[in-house]
Amino acid sequence: MPKTGGRYPWLFWTADLPALSDRQLAAITDGWPEQWRRRVAALRRPADRLAVVASRLLWLYGFRRWRLDAARCRTDGFGKPYLPGGEYFFNISHSDGCAAAGFDRQPIGVDIEVVTETDLSVAGHYFAPVEVADLQARPAGGRLDYFFWLWTLKESYIKADGRGMRIDLSSFSFRCRGRRVEFAGDGDWQFQSQLVGGKYRLAVCRRRGRRPARVVALTWQELTRQPTTGDNCDQGSGV
Repeated sequence: MPKTGGRYPWLFWTADLPALSDRQLAAITDGWPEQWRRRVAALRRPADRLAVVASRLLWLYGFRRWRLDAARCRTDGFGKPYLPGGEYFFNISHSDGCAAAGFDRQPIGVDIEVVTETDLSVAGHYFAPVEVADLQARPAGGRLDYFFWLWTLKESYIKADGRGMRIDLSSFSFRCRGRRVEFAGDGDWQFQSQLVGGKYRLAVCRRRGRRPARVVALTWQELTRQPTTGDNCDQGSGV
């Protein structure tokens, strides 16, 4: 177990999730809020159900590390869960076979995606013109990862901002300047992006001036050794 203490920010992630039967998943989610169990059951693909469960386990892990009271969670006007008081902030994300959760003392947005073959032409529908141009200028072998570099950064930003998909994804942009992320958009934000587990692109957005987030990988065994019940926070969509 990593020594988390009271120092923020922290970013936990997990991947390579095991194949579980519906009965095994039901045993893990037994005692969870009804809305969460309905959400898991409504997903058709086992991988999707498992990723949602993993994201909640990461969230529980973080809350227990800092002894936060999940019963105090509320949902804002955009459907984003939060803790009243403005002292602690969190965000979760999940994709095919992976999940992540971030915790900070300032607003935070997290996104994780598996880097897998995709139709890169969708960039023209969602990315800013400068991002599309940069993507097309990349060597063919590097375009796929660059696409997910952009996508996860954009997702992390709209989640940290709190308005989610109400923000036009082409209204702001990112450019890669060596190891530096150049952001053109509203707000004073800073970003981290890295490839984890060899095939997962992980991004985090936080207020500028914060120390870099410490990124920690947790195994499924570590997550399921903790109590998996005992809270009643409706996390909504996790956005």
